[in-house]
Amino acid sequence: MTVKVVAEPNTKVPDDVEVVRKRDMVAIDVIVDSEQALLSSPDLSICGYTDNPFLVAHFEYFLNYSTPSNDVV
Repeated sequence: MTVKVVAEPNTKVPDDVEVVRKRDMVAIDVIVDSEQALLSSPDLSICGYTDNPFLVAHFEYFLNYSTPSNDVV
């Protein structure tokens, strides 16, 4: 299983995930095996889940497009 997490610097995340560190985030994304995604606001006041392949692909594309490869930890 591949899990990608976008998180602000110094945010604790599990050891076995791919982490993308970003400052001033407007959303939190978790993508699992390119099949499922969680999305939330940074304060978790709004959140959601999808297993719609089109939406998951869109989130993953945006994640890959908006984050230079050197940001991946």
